[in-house]
Amino acid sequence: AKKMAELSQYIYVDSIRNWISHILARPAVSDTTSMLLLFKGEADSAEDLLSFYGKWQINDWTTSEDYLSIAKDFPDHPVICERRNIIVNAYNSPSLVSMIDTSYVYEGGAHGSSEISVATFNTKNGHKYGWDIFKKEKFNDLTKLVKEGLNEQFFIESNGVDSQLLDDAQRDSFPLPVTPPVLVNLTSKEGGSKPGICFIYQQYEIVSYAEGIPFCIISYDKIKELLDPQFAKELEKGLPK
Repeated sequence: AKKMAELSQYIYVDSIRNWISHILARPAVSDTTSMLLLFKGEADSAEDLLSFYGKWQINDWTTSEDYLSIAKDFPDHPVICERRNIIVNAYNSPSLVSMIDTSYVYEGGAHGSSEISVATFNTKNGHKYGWDIFKKEKFNDLTKLVKEGLNEQFFIESNGVDSQLLDDAQRDSFPLPVTPPVLVNLTSKEGGSKPGICFIYQQYEIVSYAEGIPFCIISYDKIKELLDPQFAKELEKGLPK
């Protein structure tokens, strides 16, 4: 039993390290390609992993065609680049752990670009959840909840998300985000905590750059009937008795 517990923990930690490696390997790796792990060091050394990718990012930029072209054309001016990742643990229970990465890249031009990556992991087997946390037959109900959440939490100072959409067709067929949902911890005014599900739309996905990155968080109590039974079972293990 002890060996199984140790193995289980390793699988879960290894899944998170692989995800972080995938995140930090951008822009060489995108969400549409197969996993590419550039890091070949010790999987259990966070310091080695971060040190490797810090150096790799600098080398990746300073050897790129864009950098070399700009440096040649403007030899008397510094070529400014900024790449930043902020990775946080958004939820933690004996059965589920979630991570959120906020990345920012500026390589010249009017402004930089941001992207948010998320992942929720099963601590027992290292499985990374996506849209499989919901029942397939409940996606229409889920879409309505997400749109309501955006209007109540994000577009409160405008006429609602419909008035901001880049594609008018989305008014009648509103899309769920490309980014999968992520489990987060909600803190009440009284100081207590409970789980919620966060839905994030990337820049330009449904609204203009000026509108930012739309998101909303729907509480467990409001969304629990839409959850896949197996995921709900894992989630309930971490709820207060």
